Amino acid sequence: MRLLLALSFAASLSGQGTEPAAAPACSLAGHVVNSITGAPLRKAQVRLLREDPATAPPGGAAKPEEPPETISAADGAFSFSGLASGAYRVYANRAGFLARFWGAKDRSSQGQVLRLGPGEKRDDISIELIPLGVITGKVVDEDGDPVPSVHVQVLVPVYSPSGRDLQRRGAAFTNDLGEFRLHSLEPRKYYLRADPMGGEMSGPRTRHAREALVGCFYPGAPEQSGAAPVQLTPGQQLNGIDFTLHMGHRVTVSGRVAVPPGATNLMLTYSQFSRDGSSMTNIELSDAAGHFTVRGLSPGDYIFGARCNLAGEDYNAFLPVTVGSTDIEDLELHLSPPVEVTGRVRFDGPPSEKLVTASIVLKAKLGHSQSTIRIQNDGTFASRGLAPDVYHLELNTTAEAFLKEARWGDLNALESGLDLSAGTSASDVKIVVSTAVGSLDGTVQNDKQEALAGATVVLMSDAAFSGDAPYADSRFKGAKADPDGKFHITGLAPGRYRLMAWDDVDESTARYDPDFVQQIASRGLLIEVGESEHKNVSVQAAPKPEEPQ
Repeated sequence: MRLLLALSFAASLSGQGTEPAAAPACSLAGHVVNSITGAPLRKAQVRLLREDPATAPPGGAAKPEEPPETISAADGAFSFSGLASGAYRVYANRAGFLARFWGAKDRSSQGQVLRLGPGEKRDDISIELIPLGVITGKVVDEDGDPVPSVHVQVLVPVYSPSGRDLQRRGAAFTNDLGEFRLHSLEPRKYYLRADPMGGEMSGPRTRHAREALVGCFYPGAPEQSGAAPVQLTPGQQLNGIDFTLHMGHRVTVSGRVAVPPGATNLMLTYSQFSRDGSSMTNIELSDAAGHFTVRGLSPGDYIFGARCNLAGEDYNAFLPVTVGSTDIEDLELHLSPPVEVTGRVRFDGPPSEKLVTASIVLKAKLGHSQSTIRIQNDGTFASRGLAPDVYHLELNTTAEAFLKEARWGDLNALESGLDLSAGTSASDVKIVVSTAVGSLDGTVQNDKQEALAGATVVLMSDAAFSGDAPYADSRFKGAKADPDGKFHITGLAPGRYRLMAWDDVDESTARYDPDFVQQIASRGLLIEVGESEHKNVSVQAAPKPEEPQ
């Protein structure tokens, strides 16, 4: 008996200090192939991304590790060994193909999460890369002669608070034969535009000083509204996308800036808002009386702006101008002194330490600028030296809070903004910030009632479906469903909302595309949220609206 006890005691001592056996390593293998032909793809870069944090070693935190990566072999094969168990995503990239996650349905999707148990070995991972395409064509003039050095752009629709626009995804210049080639394009619908370089042209292509070859959208439309899309399929070389450029009138805009006596540092500009964003150009005055002339403008929307300094203060003027096919004369810009916004914030609801650093943001409608106003400890705020404009109010804070109320006299400033464009300051603006936010937890399912990972979820208040788009901007909430199809939305002001989800839709498109917004308004799940209320919902992903033509 004593011998058994001694052996047992010795065994217990020998077991002390030994580390637990390491978990068996995992491995992963598969192939990269062409999604159209099924042919293997060599020289593809394959990367493994860890989804869950690595386990910390005893006595310290885990060090960040570089994602494992490898190159596919001649038969498209790749492999990873010595992996810890956990959740991963697999990503592949190769020249001439669209980079893609394993299990992804399109470019914006992060695909499926791969979960490896201890010692698990997977060799069935197939990543299908979509081949990129090419668009070629030729640009000629009215006589059929080639036009070199024409800037040809390939464009896609994007959506913002200002509406639908076209954004560049690629560009090329025509050669001496008028030919262009746009390459490495993902399969989708595109719009194309051709623009001669240099504005007013000299030489045989100019009939007189005010005419020149004018750019257009394919197949020959001067405006976006008349542009026709072209469909590029995977790996396609789309030939014969040809342009014929015509001589056209270049518009001249002239006018005068009413310069106050004693003003210094006068600056005059015009900004153009187009498919490629905005650009600002300085204008030289023709004389001391403030006259100006701008030649060679193409049709589009512009904002003419002027600024000067008088007695240490900045004076500003903004004037929206739409340029068509005829000259514009006698514009008048009247410089106004700066305005100010002052008021007080009252906090409502449960206290939050994060509100100590909260601020009010004023977003200008015409000047496209913004001013951030710190809320003082006593709740007051003030912003001076603002340009006369229409300002939309937003709350900037890391706390879960919302603008509950903003009033300027009898005006509901949350709905209309602060209109200071006439040069009037806004004083005693009363703002209420509430922390009594609502929240939402939910799941997204497909038509088979299965959890839909990566779905785009959009929640819009009923008030967002009417009124000026920028003022509806803060009434939007978005989320991405996690690998289990679950999502969480918080920071909700009390009110009625419409909820909708789609599989792999860009959030900005769902937010601003009128077709998507209309789909939310007519088919979205109606949800009412009160102060500090939490709700659980389930929503089925909707089909995408047809792409606008």
